[in-house]
Amino acid sequence: MFDKWRAKRQSPSVRLVEDVSAALATITVQGTPTKVATTQLRQALVELSKEGSKTDLIFRDLSGVSFRDFISSGGDRRNGV
Repeated sequence: MFDKWRAKRQSPSVRLVEDVSAALATITVQGTPTKVATTQLRQALVELSKEGSKTDLIFRDLSGVSFRDFISSGGDRRNGV
């Protein structure tokens, strides 16, 4: 219940930072070095943000909106995957 209450009051940028941190932790706990995991995660976000990229088109096909619009409207990794 607290998480739902907190999530409603957080800005999209705060949620994005928490989501990126959680994704980085998930990758590194599986044994990927932090330097490599950070680069992989950064590249994934770059590709999602590039309009017309293969990753962007796949995301749009699955969600109906661009990644930027998805995040701006309050979407998070749990809803985007």
